[in-house]
Amino acid sequence: LWFWTCLATCHEVVLEVKAEGSQSDLPTYTGMSPDEVALVTAARDAGVTFVKRNRLQGGINEVEVKDFSGRVSKFEVAVLLQFNSDRKRMSVIVKHGGSAWCITKGADSVMEPLISGGFPEAAKQDILKFSKTGLRVLVIAARKLDKCFLDDWLMDYQKARGTIDDTKEERIQKVVARIEMSLDFVGL
Repeated sequence: LWFWTCLATCHEVVLEVKAEGSQSDLPTYTGMSPDEVALVTAARDAGVTFVKRNRLQGGINEVEVKDFSGRVSKFEVAVLLQFNSDRKRMSVIVKHGGSAWCITKGADSVMEPLISGGFPEAAKQDILKFSKTGLRVLVIAARKLDKCFLDDWLMDYQKARGTIDDTKEERIQKVVARIEMSLDFVGL
């Protein structure tokens, strides 16, 4: 369940408006990345469905996800750390049920050093098997965040984003590196 929930929350996909007379009750998605649309659709097909994105006060997004049993959970997306070709990963910092999480998905080549203890042996074997057949491997990982750590991190992140000289990107990446570490392996 957690694997699919991570996929249903860590994305920039948009819910598509259903065409009038549509036969399907299943939501469909659109987005800049076909891979990301495919992952959110796979989560939906597995029974964990991204059903809505709400805009809250202060520009914060809230993602609603419905699980296998039909229960809807709301995840407040405090920060979205976008994918780029240098990072080869994306993360969301979400708050849910009194807890905060950093959920990260990315290429196996950049994720292993970020995971506490590295990949489990079975995952290493699967990555090797997939790569031999030419498949790209996406790793999902997450970390529960302590409230004090998150509060300090958010303040540092905002300061780095407010930098107005040529060190801005470097400062942002240093702050981001502090939250995208010591992750727990979730799955491939």
